[in-house]
Amino acid sequence: MSSANDIIQELRELNSTLVDAPRTMPYEVPAGYFDALAGMVVNAVKIDIQQEPVLHLPIVMPYEVPDGYFEHLAANVLATINEPVLSQIKEPTYIVPEGYFDNLPEMMIAKAREAEAPKQTKAIQLPVWKTIRWAAAAILLLGVGFGLFRYLGNVPTATPQAQLAMLPKDSISQYVEMHIDEFEMDAIAATLEAGDVGALTEKLSEKEIEDYLNENDWDETTMNL
Repeated sequence: MSSANDIIQELRELNSTLVDAPRTMPYEVPAGYFDALAGMVVNAVKIDIQQEPVLHLPIVMPYEVPDGYFEHLAANVLATINEPVLSQIKEPTYIVPEGYFDNLPEMMIAKAREAEAPKQTKAIQLPVWKTIRWAAAAILLLGVGFGLFRYLGNVPTATPQAQLAMLPKDSISQYVEMHIDEFEMDAIAATLEAGDVGALTEKLSEKEIEDYLNENDWDETTMNL
C-alpha cells in the first residue's frame, strides 16, 4: 500500500470530509518565485520608504504665530497678570556691594586673624595739670577744715546753767514727766522754798490732792511725819 492510500484509509476511519477532497493544489506559484523572493521583498521595502506616508497631512500649519511671539512671551504674560500681590512687590531689602562675594573668603580670614591676635591694652593718662588741680583742691579743703577746728576749739564752753536756760520749757517739762521717778524727794524739797510750794499748791484743788495721795498710798501717819 502506498502512503497516499494509507492516508485516505485513515481519513475514512475517522469519517473526515477530506477523503473526497481533490488532490490538485488550489494555488499555483510562478516558476522561480521563491528563488527571487528575497530580492522582491527588499525592493518593496525601498519603494515604501521613498513614498509618502499613508496619512497625507497638509504642508501648511493650521495655526500661525506672529513673528517674535515666543521671544516676548514671558514679558507679555507678566503684563497681563492681574494680581495684587505682584503689584506690591518691592525692591530687595538688602543690597550686596559689588564684588562682595568675590572678596568674602579674604575678609573672613582677615577677621579670624584679628580675633586670634592678642589685644593690646591702652593706658589712659590723665593730663598733668588736671592732677595738680585736684591735689591743690584737696590740700585747700584740709587747711580750711583744720583752721575751723582750731577756731571752734578755742571757744569757751557755756556753764550748765546757761546751757539749761537755752533749752525750751516744753522740752524740760517733757523730760521731768518721763524721769520723775528717778528724782529723790529730799533733793527736790531742798531746792524748793516754802513760798514756792505754796504758790504751786494754790492752783490745786483738795480733790486733786486727795486723789494723788490715795494713788500713792499715803495715810495720816505719813502726813504727820
